[in-house]
Amino acid sequence: MKSIRLPLERCKDYEQYKYYVYVGSGRIYFTNKRKAEDYLRELSSVIGDVVRVIVSTHNNTYTTYLNHYFDLKDSENYGRFIKSFHERLSYSFRQFSQGNEIMAISNVYQLFIISEQFINRLKKAFQKSNKYAVVNNLNGALMLLDTIKQRFDLLFSQKNIDRVYKQQKIKIVHISSVAS
Repeated sequence: MKSIRLPLERCKDYEQYKYYVYVGSGRIYFTNKRKAEDYLRELSSVIGDVVRVIVSTHNNTYTTYLNHYFDLKDSENYGRFIKSFHERLSYSFRQFSQGNEIMAISNVYQLFIISEQFINRLKKAFQKSNKYAVVNNLNGALMLLDTIKQRFDLLFSQKNIDRVYKQQKIKIVHISSVAS
């Protein structure tokens, strides 16, 4: 299974912290190796989930594009979004040389940007042709991407990773009985 691997670095700057992980725009320090490794495992898992949501959203957008391919006037121009998305996706899971692992996170941000541009471009085309049902679906996809991006940004500002979404269960409020 593909996953993003970030390195665990030994800290020489501070005596109380022995290890750090370089994420986003800074470092997160840890007092022992076990805590740092646990954090990296959690972070890698959540980043993988974020990438899955981006890929799923892109897949739905691509399906919308194909369903309306003949309705779009400049349908050839959308290929660059599709091609660059696949390139960035493969770069997200590459092994980089020491010190360049942060490129994987940068590529995840690029996936967000490409998906948003693709959706906005399709949205403009469908607005011109008055297909507002499709526009509404694309707005929903944009909202989903925005929510996931905000959550992704929060990952790099916290030492504790929130994985509540994996543990939540939907509570059934009422079950009606069906007479037989």
